[in-house]
Amino acid sequence: MVLSAAGTLAIVAGTEAMAQGIDEGPVIVGAQRQQFRDLEVDRFESSLEFYSRYQNDKIKQNGTTTRTDSELLFRETVGISTRLFIGHRNLIDLTADASLGFEENIIDSDTQGIHDETESELFSQFDINALILGKGPAPLTVFARRYESLLDRAFAGSIDSETSEFGASVQLFSETVPTTLRYAHRIENLSDQLGIVDDDRVEDTISALSIWAPAPGHRVTLDYDLEFVDETRSNSQTNFTRHNGILTHEWGFGSKDEHDLRSTLLVREQTGDFEESTLRLIETLSLNHSDTLRTRYNLTVEDREVSGQVQRLAQGRATIRHELFDSLVTTASVGASRIDLPDDNFTRDEYDGEVGLEYTKRVPFGRLDASASLAGLRVDESERGSIIRIFDAPRVMSSGVPALLIGNTILEDSIVISDLSGSIFYVDGLDYSTSAFTDRVELLRIITGSIFENQTVLVDYSLGPEEAATIETYTAAFAARYTIDEGALTGFSPYAEYRDTSQTIDPIGSRLPIETTMLRYGADYRVGQLTFNVEQEERDSSVSPFDALRASVRYDQRLGLNSYLTMNLSHENFDFRNDRGEIKLNRVFAEGVQQLTSGLDLRARLLYRLEEDTVAGDTEGFEQAIELNWRKRQTTMFLSIRNSTLESDNAQTDSQTITFGLTRQF
Repeated sequence: MVLSAAGTLAIVAGTEAMAQGIDEGPVIVGAQRQQFRDLEVDRFESSLEFYSRYQNDKIKQNGTTTRTDSELLFRETVGISTRLFIGHRNLIDLTADASLGFEENIIDSDTQGIHDETESELFSQFDINALILGKGPAPLTVFARRYESLLDRAFAGSIDSETSEFGASVQLFSETVPTTLRYAHRIENLSDQLGIVDDDRVEDTISALSIWAPAPGHRVTLDYDLEFVDETRSNSQTNFTRHNGILTHEWGFGSKDEHDLRSTLLVREQTGDFEESTLRLIETLSLNHSDTLRTRYNLTVEDREVSGQVQRLAQGRATIRHELFDSLVTTASVGASRIDLPDDNFTRDEYDGEVGLEYTKRVPFGRLDASASLAGLRVDESERGSIIRIFDAPRVMSSGVPALLIGNTILEDSIVISDLSGSIFYVDGLDYSTSAFTDRVELLRIITGSIFENQTVLVDYSLGPEEAATIETYTAAFAARYTIDEGALTGFSPYAEYRDTSQTIDPIGSRLPIETTMLRYGADYRVGQLTFNVEQEERDSSVSPFDALRASVRYDQRLGLNSYLTMNLSHENFDFRNDRGEIKLNRVFAEGVQQLTSGLDLRARLLYRLEEDTVAGDTEGFEQAIELNWRKRQTTMFLSIRNSTLESDNAQTDSQTITFGLTRQF
């Protein structure tokens, strides 16, 4: 009866509305119309913040006057954090975190020629995102961000980082072909007190990502980027425009989709600095014949032009992997490739093969892991009468052993180093240094530069004229590790590795064949919270032979909830036994976090490094840092103090940074 009465009233109301000429749309019994509102506040928080920072950097260089730069910064800001709905919840969903305030800088800089000068300006920081029609057919996100941070560098002054980014993205065809279109304008600036670092990067990016599943087992992905990049680093200018498109098709087939065929087409066009045009097709077929037998087949075809040099590549490889029982795995692979530089009438043909065994077995008191492999490589190079360019040679930049470019016709001034994306280029003398020898060029990472420890980089370089030759290289390798996990020696793990490489060159000409024998042996021992390692490496080689001794001890201890202590001491000694000389590297690292009370945390860090290099000179660095964080209800406070010193034969840099912040939430 109640429902019948409600229905009758609805019909009467609808009839009266029609009689008055009012069209209110369909009448739904039992539903409420969504009300439009000008503004609905879902969350609103505010804060007051005081921030202060003192930076002092001093550099002493032989033959020049000492430079001292200091800055005292005061900043008072009002912050808000909110979520708003405009119209209704599906129209505009706005989240915003923003700070606005007043900033005062007191600068005393020998580098800039400024003494006791005060600069005042407004300060703003924000992160704003607006989702428009989030449940509609084409959700649109508009964003604007600006933030600052202080980047600590080991044994060097801190770097001011400022980033601003504005843009929008829209999602289309979510039911059939989910597609995201995005545009972003990004501005980055890095600077330090001494003027050594002054990097600017402006980047505009238009991107599209689409995923389509046309049939079961099939997936097609299109990823496209258009980038406009303008980068300035230490008076070097890089400007380029790059189109980068990747089309991928994945097909899983078989009774249980156990096989896979992946096809990838890459198209890249870069104009401006470092001009490049690349067309690359990659086919990868993976077949799982059984639980113990798998094969993989790869084919790559590439047409590439970089800085006017045309290079064509065709490469194929087949790999088989067989698991016998649970302990023995056999792998074998064969491959061939051709590199053709038609403008220089140069070709390079490679043929290679490798067989490997991996053995794992439970033995008395522990486990034995062993491996063995045999590999052969034949290279047929035609004569080259002009300079050719080598692209994207990967190298690992680490302390101790330099990264090598092997050859006696390498042009040292042609070397260009970038990150793996190829969009960030490093500066010789600032990020790395080069040393040329008769048979190689050595690349050394500079501690205070932008290349991280053990970072893989891409190296481009040029080779001078060379006569035709056939190069054959054979390598045999063996390795074993015995891990003891029972008895009195639990945690003890000795290991050894042997590798022998021999090479022949016909005709020998001016090239030097590489003959290398490497023996590395050592042991790990873990007892309680301590881990010890001692290792000896003996490398007899026709190129940069050396003996290395490595020793380290690490201590890890949990001190309670959110509290720990970590310490690491290491020593490395490299004796190169040739014109490279000797390198000794000693490092100490300690870090501890202690929760003093429920709202008070203490963090301390100590870092020491002593590198004695008979060629590049000695470098000693010492860094100390301490940080306090305090929280009570809606009030937080932090204090950090950092001091670092880096001293070499030619210069000494001292840096201090003190930061204090107080925030009150409302």
